[in-house]
Formats: sequence, structure tokens, C-alpha cells
Amino acid sequence: MKKHLIAAAVAAAVAVPAAAQVTVSGTLDINPWSSNKATDAAAGDPTTDRRGTQGATARSGAWTTSNLTFSGTEDLGGGLKAAFFFNQELRQSDGSENARDIWVALSGGFGELKIGRQPTAVEAGWGAIAVNGTTNSAGTSDSGGYDLIAGTLGATQTGATQFGTAGSTAGGNMSRQAGVIRYTTPNIGGLTFSVDLISNSADLSTAAGEAKNQQISGHALYAAGPLTLVAGYGDRDMTGTLAATGETATAETNLTGNAKLHYLGGAYNFGMGTLRYAYGAREDKSAASPSVVTSDITVHNVGLTIPVGALTYTLNYYDGEDDRAVAAGDERDLSGYQVAVRYALSKRTSAYLVNGQNKNEGAGANNTAKNTTTAIGVIHSF
Repeated sequence: MKKHLIAAAVAAAVAVPAAAQVTVSGTLDINPWSSNKATDAAAGDPTTDRRGTQGATARSGAWTTSNLTFSGTEDLGGGLKAAFFFNQELRQSDGSENARDIWVALSGGFGELKIGRQPTAVEAGWGAIAVNGTTNSAGTSDSGGYDLIAGTLGATQTGATQFGTAGSTAGGNMSRQAGVIRYTTPNIGGLTFSVDLISNSADLSTAAGEAKNQQISGHALYAAGPLTLVAGYGDRDMTGTLAATGETATAETNLTGNAKLHYLGGAYNFGMGTLRYAYGAREDKSAASPSVVTSDITVHNVGLTIPVGALTYTLNYYDGEDDRAVAAGDERDLSGYQVAVRYALSKRTSAYLVNGQNKNEGAGANNTAKNTTTAIGVIHSF
């Protein structure tokens, strides 16, 4: 009895108010060797070839993005929960950090309301069906995995820009941004809807004037048993120029544009593996020249994942075209592939080998440009 009384007294002495459950987690992707080779026939086939730790994928991992994450939840009572999420990219090339996501959320019987820097609804839906490999190496789904959403698929992707410096088209980037207000409905019979709004503006108080961007996007997702179906839509307007993430204005160059995109696809797990297919379309227009379509892209993605014991094989291919009408003969044929194998050393550690290629083919000044990636690495999650 005395022992129980002493234990109770000690517990009372050190008791603290209830707090949110906080979790520290992360992923490290270390690829000691990778190769990125770009060629551009329009410029006489100059070659940029980066190997070893200088490969373009060495920055944050060739398969996934190394990151450190702090997350937590708190039960507010009455069926309500609060949550927070904050993570930073960890760059293996120099040990530096880079912004990723930071958001807070409130969920309950009404669904979930999430506010902050995060992937947009249209990006999240596309990723559920189109990405069947790694977005950190060439060739997966479409160039870079989310380039249809970011607006860089088919946009000046010459040999020099195939390493990720290609600028987005007139409507701008619809993917991860700050200031996202996103609502997701409750799951009803396997069906959920997710919509978001982004609205940023800044009056520069100079002759440059005002810069704005407005984006509305969403997706519908149905998941039941082995079948997943997704449809998504995005609409973005830009006036002037805001920073890449859209939250601050640094300059204004009278760039005004609009982008609209939609997609439809699905995934089916047939036991021995999972097959994915997605169709996407995006059109960008410059309001400065209303008759000019700066991009008119359609793309088809197909991918297969096959687990065999500790090994997982992924194969995917995309094919599309950009029928933009900025100048004569500037249409492009877009294609790419990726093959990869991963070996699970444990539940949290795996090794991988990946090879992929993106290709853009056109005529005249838009001759063939290719980017090829090969990488090996190890992933550990904690």
C-alpha cells in the first residue's frame, strides 16, 4: 500500500497539463552516385554530363526527398481534432535545408480544413494516379512527375533547362504553394472531394503597379477495394509577377496569363501488381496577346508496379504533345520512360536503382532535346 501511495504522490508532483502528441520523423535518401546527361540538337548537340555526387539528383535524393518532419495532433473533444505539420528538405549535397510544408488543420464530422503551405488539391489528385516511380529522376509519369501541374512540361525544355530550370508557362505553377486554404469532405462510400483556394496580391506602390494570382483547384477521388479513380481541375490567373511560391511580390513585368487544366485516371491492384493510367490536358494563354496560346498540352501516362518478395519493380511511360501556337513550327512531341527496382532491406530501409529519360522533339529551333538519369541509392525512414 505504501508503495502505491508513494508512486501516486510522485506522479502528482510531476504531472503536467495535457498537450498535443508530437512526432519527429523523416526520410534520408542518400545516392552516392548519379548521372544526368542532357543533349540539345537545336544548339548543335552540346552535352551536359554530371556524374557522382555532382549529379543533379544529388541535391535531395534520386528516389525521394530527404526531409525532417515535426507533426502532431490534439483531441479537442466533441469529435474535433487539431493537427500541425512542418517539414524541411535536407540536401545531401551540402547539408542545407529548404522549405517544404507548414500547415495546421481542423478535422471532424464535417471533413477537414487545412491552411498553410502544402501541395494543392489538383496536385495531390494527379499524384494519386500519375506518379508511378520517382519524381526526383527523369522520366516518371511526365517530366519531373508534376510538370503538367507546375506548367513546365514542354516549356523551353532544351538541354540546358532539362535540369529543372525551365520556366513555367503563362499561367504559372499550380503545385505546392503558400497560402493554400483546402477543404476535404468526409469519406462517403469511398468518395471524397477536395477543393482549395489561393489568393495573393501586392500593391508595389510604384509604376510597376499591382501583382496578383488567384487559383481554384480540386479533385474527386473514389477508392474501393483494389480500384482508385480520380478526376481533377485547376484554374489559375496571374497579373504581374509574384515570387515562385506566390506569397510575396518582388517585381512586376506586366505578365498576365491564365491556365486551365483537367485530368482523369485510375489505378487498379490486380494482386500481382498495380496498374495506373492518367490522361491530362493543360492550356495556357497570355492575356497580353489573347490570340496566343503559350501551351496546349495533352499527355497520357501508364505505369506498372510489381512486388516480388523483397524486390519491387516499377515501369512507366508517358506520351504527349504540345500544340502551342506562339510561332510557326514550335509544336513538340513529348515522351519519356522510367524503369526502377527497389530492394527492401527492412521495413524502413531499402536500396534502389533507377533509369529514366525525357524527350522533346520538334522542328527547326525545337529539335530533339533529351535528359537521361541513372542513379543508385539507399533510403532510410525513421
